[in-house]
Amino acid sequence: MPLLVVSQNLRHAKLETTRRYLHAEDEMRHALSEDWATRRPGHPAKGDN
Repeated sequence: MPLLVVSQNLRHAKLETTRRYLHAEDEMRHALSEDWATRRPGHPAKGDN
Protein backbone atom coordinates (compact mmCIF):
# COMPACT_ATOMS: atom_id res chain seq x y z
CA MET A 1 0.00 0.00 0.00
CA PRO A 2 1.43 3.41 -0.86
CA LEU A 3 2.72 5.37 2.09
CA LEU A 4 0.68 8.40 1.04
CA VAL A 5 -2.54 6.37 1.34
CA VAL A 6 -1.57 5.16 4.81
CA SER A 7 -0.72 8.71 5.83
CA GLN A 8 -4.06 9.99 4.61
CA ASN A 9 -5.98 7.17 6.29
CA LEU A 10 -4.26 7.98 9.59
CA ARG A 11 -4.98 11.68 9.01
CA HIS A 12 -1.33 12.67 9.45
CA ALA A 13 -0.75 16.27 8.41
CA LYS A 14 2.77 15.45 7.21
CA LEU A 15 4.11 12.38 5.45
CA GLU A 16 7.17 12.54 7.74
CA THR A 17 4.93 11.57 10.67
CA THR A 18 3.94 8.34 8.93
CA ARG A 19 7.56 7.64 7.95
CA ARG A 20 8.58 7.78 11.60
CA TYR A 21 6.29 4.86 12.39
CA LEU A 22 7.46 2.96 9.34
CA HIS A 23 11.09 3.26 10.50
CA ALA A 24 10.19 2.08 14.01
CA GLU A 25 8.44 -0.96 12.53
CA ASP A 26 11.54 -1.84 10.47
CA GLU A 27 13.75 -1.67 13.58
CA MET A 28 11.35 -3.85 15.59
CA ARG A 29 11.12 -6.44 12.78
CA HIS A 30 14.92 -6.54 12.54
CA ALA A 31 15.31 -7.02 16.29
CA LEU A 32 12.73 -9.83 16.33
CA SER A 33 14.46 -11.54 13.39
CA GLU A 34 17.82 -11.43 15.17
CA ASP A 35 16.27 -12.75 18.38
CA TRP A 36 14.63 -15.64 16.51
CA ALA A 37 17.88 -16.48 14.71
CA THR A 38 19.79 -16.78 17.98
CA ARG A 39 17.16 -19.14 19.43
CA ARG A 40 17.32 -21.67 16.58
CA PRO A 41 18.44 -25.18 17.53
CA GLY A 42 22.16 -25.56 16.93
CA HIS A 43 22.83 -21.85 17.06
CA PRO A 44 25.09 -20.80 19.94
CA ALA A 45 23.30 -18.74 22.56
CA LYS A 46 24.36 -15.16 23.07
CA GLY A 47 27.41 -15.03 25.29
CA ASP A 48 28.41 -18.66 24.60
CA ASN A 49 31.23 -17.69 22.25
